[in-house]
Amino acid sequence: MQNTDGQQLFPLVELLRGQRLRLHEILEQVTLLAAWAWCSQNRPEMSLPSPQDRPGIPAAMAAIEKALSSMGAELPQRDALEMNCTGRVLQELQEQVAELAWPTGEALVAEIGMLGRDMRADLLSPDLSKIMLKQAKAVGQKVLFAYEMSAVPMAFADGATSRVYASQSVTPLTAGLVLVAGATVIAGNPEVARPEADVVVAAPAFGLKATWRKDTETPKLSSEGAGLQFAWERSSSRAVVLVTPGVLSRRGSSEDALRTSLVRANAIEMVIQLPSQTLANTILPPVLVVLDHSRDEKKPIVFVDAERVLPQQSGARRSGLPSHPEFWGALNALLDAPDQGSACTLATRADIESNDFDLSVNRYVIGDASRKIHALDDARPLADVAEIIRGQLIKGEDGDDSDDSAVMIEIGGRDIDESGQIRFQEPRKVLEVSGRSRRRAEQLRVRPGDVLLIGKGSTGRIAIVGEDCGQNWVAGQVFLIIRSQDRGLVRPEYLYRYLASPLVQQYLEEIASGSGIPILKAQDIKSLPVPVPGRNEQERVIDVHRQIMTEYEAIDAHRAKIDDLARVCWSI
Repeated sequence: MQNTDGQQLFPLVELLRGQRLRLHEILEQVTLLAAWAWCSQNRPEMSLPSPQDRPGIPAAMAAIEKALSSMGAELPQRDALEMNCTGRVLQELQEQVAELAWPTGEALVAEIGMLGRDMRADLLSPDLSKIMLKQAKAVGQKVLFAYEMSAVPMAFADGATSRVYASQSVTPLTAGLVLVAGATVIAGNPEVARPEADVVVAAPAFGLKATWRKDTETPKLSSEGAGLQFAWERSSSRAVVLVTPGVLSRRGSSEDALRTSLVRANAIEMVIQLPSQTLANTILPPVLVVLDHSRDEKKPIVFVDAERVLPQQSGARRSGLPSHPEFWGALNALLDAPDQGSACTLATRADIESNDFDLSVNRYVIGDASRKIHALDDARPLADVAEIIRGQLIKGEDGDDSDDSAVMIEIGGRDIDESGQIRFQEPRKVLEVSGRSRRRAEQLRVRPGDVLLIGKGSTGRIAIVGEDCGQNWVAGQVFLIIRSQDRGLVRPEYLYRYLASPLVQQYLEEIASGSGIPILKAQDIKSLPVPVPGRNEQERVIDVHRQIMTEYEAIDAHRAKIDDLARVCWSI
């Protein structure tokens, strides 16, 4: 009797766990076996032997290899099962494969996707794959699936008139999905082969340098930027590309020029930022960029922050949005009818240009803190009330005994304590500088009352420089120095307390750019609205600041007492 309960592959996995196969190899071989079962029943043109005829797994793999060869692919590790499994296990595998049956190819691919998720494989989830296909409008189109991670969307695209899978490598897992899809394979880097299609669905590798570009005058794109450009150039109708947030904001690179050209060409229809942990092996929140070759000139670009499609109190948030059907249902509904709201913004080309062609979703889908800050009364841009100095790299010069040399102590992020004061951790970073390095260090020398804001990495951490400031203290390159221009207008303690407030800290989190390492852009900090009340209101805030610092002193005293008591018994 055939098993169609949606978990048919787990017995195969359990059989292979005791053999000499690693976890990813188990997933690969199970996918191949499932493809054999499906194709023998549903793709007679491949001439695969029926598992029910007990042809033997080596004979089945030879037939699969021949079928893949006719599709343009090779079967790697054809004898993996034969080499690593006992004869009894091979016999049991055949018996179980003979019982496999699915009502549709989509049901089979969904089960492989579920299995891949459980085994932490680098597979796109079925839900994400379906959204990519829906946005690509792949039904009735010739579709090119570029790069290895596009294999699951490729296997789901039953409505396409033809499917081409272009990838530098074909694993046993992707070979199994190619069989199920009946796709044509182009082996090798798709950017070199440069196939064309009506629609391109691309999932390039993250964070690699692209080496295919021949134009030596232009800086090379990252692998994601190259994938974005490839998808636009090789599609004639639409394209959907999976990237990380850094591609949307990275400055001073070919990606900057690429974003500008795509916006000016009216190519971008939608930018969808998905939650972190959408992908199995990275916490980076992936982004879908949807491109369209026939957009109306006046049509706005849709920006979606998928993290916001469900309310904060939703149960799906507790279990993790990407694993919850409610989340994908809500996201699909929003994408079907995008409208201005808490999770979606429609931006004009002028809006994009005013943001220097930065396509980061948080530039357009405004968070709660951003709304509140921009609604503050009597606010002025931070640059109007304070001088803002960006930290720079200072290189010390060992053994420099020239007349203009000086010794500086550099403040780093680790030197900020929980109260926002500078407390140097040992060993201190001591720099001996002269010449150009000394002149740069002099520009970064801090003064009492300066506010230090970390702009890269642990963004938003903040300190105020106290009266104990040394004459040779300098801010490290992760900091922005914020120096009150007119202490009669804005007191440093007031400014520090405002920047350290929960409201501003959430705002800084909302506007940070970048993917792996968050970055606060200096221009965003300069334009941060700062309420400038009268002296009495500032004094009230400063009085609260003094109370907070008094409480921190009490905490320090309690900790010191605890340490003393701990040493009473069995001290070293």
